[in-house]
Amino acid sequence: MQEIVEFTNNNTWLVIGLIASAFAVIFNELKIRSRAISALSAVMAVRVINDGGVVIDVRDSKEFIKSHIIDAHNITEKQLSESDSVLNRFKKSIVLVCDHGGRSGEYAKKLRANGNERVFSIKGGLQAWEEENLPVTSGRKK
Repeated sequence: MQEIVEFTNNNTWLVIGLIASAFAVIFNELKIRSRAISALSAVMAVRVINDGGVVIDVRDSKEFIKSHIIDAHNITEKQLSESDSVLNRFKKSIVLVCDHGGRSGEYAKKLRANGNERVFSIKGGLQAWEEENLPVTSGRKK
């Protein structure tokens, strides 16, 4: 114990740096975990979808027609916010997606804060989905 006290006295700045680094790591981990509650990687989203989850693309219809996840529903943020009952027709988990994950991520957080625990977003959006070489299609959903 005496050696630890002596080391601390001789290396004060090193010990302060070590403690500050530990706090920074802990803070960063807590931040990542709080974000991960509502955001899924593209691979994890595939698992949710394979378990019966529904994909809702919150982009406008022009963007949706260009490229979207197979079997995705195009329901814009405006349509979702106008009627909470839109989500109630889906009985399983819901995966929201947009271009880069920002809009869908924020909306998923908002819905989860309102008690919809089965709503997620894809971290990185459609761009991350395509980077994982996962299938997309174009045109309107039939």
